[in-house]
Amino acid sequence: MQYLTTLIPLRSWASSGKIDEFKLEEEQEKAEYEELYARYEALCTMAGEEAKALPCSANAAETVNKEIELEMLLVRQQEQAYISECVDEVMADMI
Repeated sequence: MQYLTTLIPLRSWASSGKIDEFKLEEEQEKAEYEELYARYEALCTMAGEEAKALPCSANAAETVNKEIELEMLLVRQQEQAYISECVDEVMADMI
């Protein structure tokens, strides 16, 4: 009889639509993660770095956001280095 007492709350939980809500929330979180990871991969490609494998988990979005910030810093540094090189070349040509 112990099993019946545990199944009754589950049935009421299922019939209230909470399982559908949970599934929808999970799908939304996965879609958000996939979008963030795609952005992260694009930034890694721009930076000439290899994207780390970051599995989807409870705190995956936070981890990917931190990685994106780091990759954006790297891309900005590379842009600044390129601009400096171009300015140096132009200045050298003027002399």
